[in-house]
Amino acid sequence: MKYGKYGFNLSQSGFIMAETIVALAVLTAGISLGLGVETLMSRHERRQTEQVKQARATYEQARLAQFNLQPLGKHA
Repeated sequence: MKYGKYGFNLSQSGFIMAETIVALAVLTAGISLGLGVETLMSRHERRQTEQVKQARATYEQARLAQFNLQPLGKHA
């Protein structure tokens, strides 16, 4: 076995370094994936919120027109 300057087994320290690099790569990929999913979810949520607001406005306008009423916001 070869030992380095400080008495470490060189083949073992190389394995530990490779293991550390792989662990950091997996951690970085996990964080990036998590952030990507979070971004997609927030975009989807915003899109759904806008769709609900639009559907509600359309529904309210249809009901107002059905009964020949004016919105409260314009005259209140």
